[in-house]
Amino acid sequence: RQTVPLWCFLLVACWLIWWTGQNPLPDGYQNEFLHVGNTFDLYESLVAFDWWHVRWYAYTSYWPWGFYAVPMVLLLPFGKSIQLLILSNLLYLAVLMWSMIRLGQRFKSPLAVYLLLLTPAVFGGATRFEPNFANVAMTALGLLCLVESNSFQERKWSLAWGMVFGSALMLDRLTVLFYLGPACLYVFTKVRWSDRYIRRSVLYSLSLFIACTIAYYREFFIRHSSELLSQAPVGEIDSAGTLLTSINPVPSMYYLLSFLDSQAGWVIGGLMLVGVFYAIKLRKEQDLLLLSATLPGVLFFTLVAKKQVYYTFPMLVPLALLAGRFHKVSWIGMGCGVLLWLQNGVGVIPESIPVQPTIPEK
Repeated sequence: RQTVPLWCFLLVACWLIWWTGQNPLPDGYQNEFLHVGNTFDLYESLVAFDWWHVRWYAYTSYWPWGFYAVPMVLLLPFGKSIQLLILSNLLYLAVLMWSMIRLGQRFKSPLAVYLLLLTPAVFGGATRFEPNFANVAMTALGLLCLVESNSFQERKWSLAWGMVFGSALMLDRLTVLFYLGPACLYVFTKVRWSDRYIRRSVLYSLSLFIACTIAYYREFFIRHSSELLSQAPVGEIDSAGTLLTSINPVPSMYYLLSFLDSQAGWVIGGLMLVGVFYAIKLRKEQDLLLLSATLPGVLFFTLVAKKQVYYTFPMLVPLALLAGRFHKVSWIGMGCGVLLWLQNGVGVIPESIPVQPTIPEK
């Protein structure tokens, strides 16, 4: 059992290496090509010791510089390569698997890590140089730190939470905030505020969080707050100022339908929903922590007019933990997840063979 996660990691690593060989260029969708350009700009400034441009690319970008700094572990020794950018997701994969295995032990959900990896959002996100996969990994690590801190009684895990929360927001703009933030607020309701040691732990962790984020987000809100606030109530506006609309008869159902259709799949997604209803029924303290890391974020993004399917990727972490406790049924979910991976991730099952029902684009 101890070697299964290692073999799983090696399998995913080999698959990702194969994938980058078959798909060597960004497909142009979403923002992947922009992330590639931003990372290469930062890389070229670093190797030229051009510190003025390093600061310029780091603090004036629309996305935090942390996401561009991580691939430098591979780019600096091996040179500029799009394939290496994709393979840098293996660093997040290691964080994700380690965190989910630890969380699975705490929540008695040993299969949660494999359910999560077999969701289309996760194995699909791993093939792109976008921060969505990193968001999932950092959500898992942040939840682990929060759980291990034991309501901020453990100083080292409390400090780790502050560092991880701040680092997560330096990988992507605010997305993880709406999942780890409510979870932290729930833990705050359980904190013994009369204990001076705990108060200091909270203060130190919040100080680390602020230290990680304040410099970039000061610049970000000065430059981009008007753009964000203008899109939130009406929807996405492109670079030409055109309001982009999509045919969506039930806007409030966007994330639920996306969750079942393209994020988790109908079987694993259905199992996750069963886990949510079961947790609501029992209302155990640990379950409420997982629900607080799920429902507030989904509700917030449902109310925001601009819809993006990857805004709710982080919720898959607590949902996998809720679903993985149904051990026998989880094996069925994993089997269906393998079929989705073989069809969409490897291509050995033709798309003409329906592995699961799909919702038409229109």
